[in-house]
Amino acid sequence: MGYDEQAMAAHREWRGKIDYASKVTVSNHEDLSVVYTPGVAAPCLAIEKDPSLVRVLTGVGNLVAVITDGSAVLGLGNIGPQAALPVMEGKCVLFKAFAGVDAALMAHPAPSDVLRPSVSALQQLSVTFGGRNAHAAGAPWEGRNALDAMVIAYSAIAALRQQLPPDALVHGVITHGGEKPNIIPDRTTAEFVVRSRGARQLGRLKQRVLACLQAGADASGCGLEVKEGEHVYLDMQHNEPMVEAYAAHLTALGAPAVDDPRGFNAFSTDMGNVSYVVPSIHPVYGIPAEAGNHTSLFSDAAGADEAHAATLVVAKALALTALDLISDPELLGRAKASFTAQMAEVG
Repeated sequence: MGYDEQAMAAHREWRGKIDYASKVTVSNHEDLSVVYTPGVAAPCLAIEKDPSLVRVLTGVGNLVAVITDGSAVLGLGNIGPQAALPVMEGKCVLFKAFAGVDAALMAHPAPSDVLRPSVSALQQLSVTFGGRNAHAAGAPWEGRNALDAMVIAYSAIAALRQQLPPDALVHGVITHGGEKPNIIPDRTTAEFVVRSRGARQLGRLKQRVLACLQAGADASGCGLEVKEGEHVYLDMQHNEPMVEAYAAHLTALGAPAVDDPRGFNAFSTDMGNVSYVVPSIHPVYGIPAEAGNHTSLFSDAAGADEAHAATLVVAKALALTALDLISDPELLGRAKASFTAQMAEVG
């Protein structure tokens, strides 16, 4: 029986994964795969198709408070708040199961090795310009062109990017540009991502991007709405004692760690937020790939035997580092002292 079938049967039996205390024990990978990802996708999609199942597969009848709008859930898309409940319940179980954590370790594949990758802080912006419809030939003067507003704003951001430092990035796509060419658009939408080296720099860069968006509204006479993503992804605070322990284990396993300057060295992850809570590391490790992450070529490379072998070595090194932290109070003390110093430095 696969995880989808297990998760459907388990959710039907549990009728919700949380009460005043968690109903579910998470003690190994199999448990986690049914309680949370990947198995939890099955009951989510089942509820999306048949909302009445929310009372069969979740604890909606005995919840205190689990809140989500269901707009971005585990890559499933906008499945709605009811269908997102199995994921939210899973998160509550994880919070309960992993409370009191002393340290966190994570690794990610990439085209080459980087022990201390430069992880950027990130803010998502959902942008809407509102204008006024009019016939583009018959009475264009009666319209307020929301597409003009978007193009002006996008062009202003493109000009801004030329003067940004290397660790400041802005990406965007226009997701709706209008309906018909002979109708002046009254609504356009876009999604932007703002990245910078740290949270302070991110705040300053975001203000410059907002000024570009406002310029589009002012120039076109349109209204502007900007919804900021609920969560800001923070930069990564690599814990040096833990990095050194991890690197030593890689060497002992016959895969000496290197910091390849060509490596995957500009990305964002919520592991950055974790690194502001507990001592953490997030190295990336190389697999034989002809292209970078988030490409079809990299996905193909990740399925190769060489990639699996590299992953097993890294998993062993992470596990051995975690074992060191558990069994060596002196190492854990140094990791915590380094963490305290880092937090004092970043404020």
